[in-house]
Amino acid sequence: MSGTGSAPRSATLGNVDSQAFLRISRTLLLLIVAAAVLFTVGDYGISWDEPAQVTYGNLILSYFRSHGTDLSVNEFANQRFYGPGLEPLSAWLAQSYPAQTYLIRHMVSAATMLMTLPALFVIGELPGEVLSQAWIGVMGAAALCLMPMYWGHAFVNSKDVPLAMAFAWFMTALLRLAKTGRGFVLFGAALGATLACRPGMLPLLGMFLLLAALVSWQVEPAWYAPEKLPAVATKLLLALIAGWMLMVALWPWAHQDIVWHPLLAIRQALNFSDSYPVFFAGEVYDSRTLPRSYLIWHFIIGMPLADVVCFAIGIAALFGSLRRMPESLLLVAWVALPLGLWTVARSNIYDGMRHFLFVLPGAALIVARGLHEIYGFVQKRAGTGRAQAVVIVTLLLPLPSMIRLHPYEMTFFNSIAGGMSRAAERYDTDYWLTSYREAMEWIDAQAEKDGRSVKVLVAANALALPCASFFKSDRVELEALFERRDEAALPPQFDYYLATTRYGLDRNFPETPVLHVVERVGARFTIIKGKRTAVR
Repeated sequence: MSGTGSAPRSATLGNVDSQAFLRISRTLLLLIVAAAVLFTVGDYGISWDEPAQVTYGNLILSYFRSHGTDLSVNEFANQRFYGPGLEPLSAWLAQSYPAQTYLIRHMVSAATMLMTLPALFVIGELPGEVLSQAWIGVMGAAALCLMPMYWGHAFVNSKDVPLAMAFAWFMTALLRLAKTGRGFVLFGAALGATLACRPGMLPLLGMFLLLAALVSWQVEPAWYAPEKLPAVATKLLLALIAGWMLMVALWPWAHQDIVWHPLLAIRQALNFSDSYPVFFAGEVYDSRTLPRSYLIWHFIIGMPLADVVCFAIGIAALFGSLRRMPESLLLVAWVALPLGLWTVARSNIYDGMRHFLFVLPGAALIVARGLHEIYGFVQKRAGTGRAQAVVIVTLLLPLPSMIRLHPYEMTFFNSIAGGMSRAAERYDTDYWLTSYREAMEWIDAQAEKDGRSVKVLVAANALALPCASFFKSDRVELEALFERRDEAALPPQFDYYLATTRYGLDRNFPETPVLHVVERVGARFTIIKGKRTAVR
């Protein structure tokens, strides 16, 4: 690493050749992340949306096995409006191991996190020093994996984490096009992959394409000479067509009309009408009328505090380099444009940053850019060794919090929100009920210990019940309840009441004692009430 923004990429790191060490560091980072994934993937519960996604993936397979005659996939809930994403792949891999369906899904989802990291490496290596140092790509990849929100979602979110991967490669393609005029194949592939995850991204992708065109005109006006425009336009058109065909390739509903149906899906996404109660800053809002501060505030309080500071420094550094490196605008826009558009338009969203995880790889690069500035500052005053130590320690600061929260890293809030215990009283935390696994394992153990069957009332609707039922033993019988009740005590036919703290469902049956709590760092996620003495 270098202490100045214009340091050459061939600079050495101490006495080690920087290029060789850079390659080793990238490989080592990928191996560490892969090992961490394999070591922890079995710890995660099932998220609320996963059972529906499993069904959707299986129905897509049925469609293709029937050579397009089984159209039941298009009748399943509203899933036809969603692109296939990685659901067909997960379903295909799990068909021989149905008992491991969710473990396989979690591995596939986490693999997309790994596939995101090389995109950040590539951006760091783009000619013209887009980020001023190739090392920033490595630091950005490390920072991304050490964002608790991103790491936690990487295992249980089969829609937004693959989207973040596809969008990272889309932005990589745009930056490459803007800098070199090459990369139309990558652009078409990344465009198609992004739209296959969420077709509703099309208007935003169009805005980024226009912004990239503006940037490229600033970087190399000669590309827009009349004699070159026809060739560029032809390549772009072919890439757009290829992207569209990739989007519809595994999407059964789009096969019925490859133009109109995707456009209907985009309209559906932009006019999503189902509303949900959202707990924000201690108040309950309708998801259609959230405060304008909702998304940006979640972005701030959902990142480690050190990342927030480095992000601010990185933004300032990128703005300072705009005149010399216009492509810096694309990196700033990676985060600012989606968050800014929502703040103005306030479309229907919920679950904090979940629908906007695709900005986090860009945010991680900006965090790394800020770390680069800190490195230069410390290096000038305390030497290279201490500067390197500061960077490493700063990157690793979130790790203890991630370990304490495991496997609920996605519930992380920083000290700006008051820490985890305070944040749990003011914001939604485990909104996807992944903690129901741990709760069910406790109930299973009690039933086994007592040697009898038990009946459990679970706070869940039909879609969410598998979050608990998948982990129950043969001694346990479940019944779902998804509403607030007036009874003071748990009905006598039930042994336990298992409930999330979301929607205040844990406040049902107030006279029934709490026997067990699933919590981390003082934040409660799920409670178990019952008529027996608490087990300690």
